[in-house]
Amino acid sequence: MKRDMLIEEALRSIFSRLHSDIVKSVRIVLESDDVDAFHDLRVAIMRARTLFLLFKKNLKNSSRFSIRFKQYTDATNKQRDLDVFIAGLDSYVLNAEEDIVPLKEILAGERTREHDIVKKIITGNRFLSFLDAWECYFMMDSPCEASEGKREACSVFNEILRKHIKKLRRFRSKGVEANVHKIRIEFKKLRYLMEFSREFAGGEDTEKSIQKLKKIQDTLGVVQDKTSQKTILKQILSRISENESQGCENSAIAAIKAVYSAIKKELKKEKRHTVLLIENLLASNFLKRLTICGDSGNKTA
Repeated sequence: MKRDMLIEEALRSIFSRLHSDIVKSVRIVLESDDVDAFHDLRVAIMRARTLFLLFKKNLKNSSRFSIRFKQYTDATNKQRDLDVFIAGLDSYVLNAEEDIVPLKEILAGERTREHDIVKKIITGNRFLSFLDAWECYFMMDSPCEASEGKREACSVFNEILRKHIKKLRRFRSKGVEANVHKIRIEFKKLRYLMEFSREFAGGEDTEKSIQKLKKIQDTLGVVQDKTSQKTILKQILSRISENESQGCENSAIAAIKAVYSAIKKELKKEKRHTVLLIENLLASNFLKRLTICGDSGNKTA
């Protein structure tokens, strides 16, 4: 690790690793229907976009790349939501008359369609040309603004860390309940920033902070997952209703309604738990203690 690494060198190294992760994951996704490989691809794309968002004042043309990465992230959202939903579907205990098998078949069909869409995108010339342009951006040109590239990475990372911590703490006055989704995204940015800092810093304190941020992100993500699952079921019910009006019947209706009702109850409980968790976090010293390059005692106030 090089604690005196310049920001330009650090960002170039992080971009190179993310580019390699995306190329590798694309190859595996195309060769098989591997859920983990798809997840790795999605995460690498999200990390790349987050890097451009976090360092938008330091990087040239950051908006151009962050917009394109958002488009590719959005294209993977539905499959990701379906993968999570299908994996947890057996946790819903239904009555005997509410056969869950037809619902599983519907979700599996939806997942297959979404997977085909993703495969079409990542094999298209637009996506492949974008990856080439991105590689040229961080390898052949200087990606940083002239006044930023020669600054020490530790200093820039800590500035951004403090900025987003202040943004999070302001939600105490804005109201947590109405901003859970925005707060979840800010915690995700903090986690990614800390993980990116491994390129030139690290240590036991950093790893402990990353693990805690991951747990926070996972907990906050439950509400988002349940909300997405409700939306998926509403869309399926709407399609079934249209078919029924044409004389069609569907045996999955009972299961859909039962699972929807269960998710609705769980979501209400999870929202209360999530709001309380966030309020406690924002009032605690956890955020105040977060630092980068500070494991050797050089803490940032």
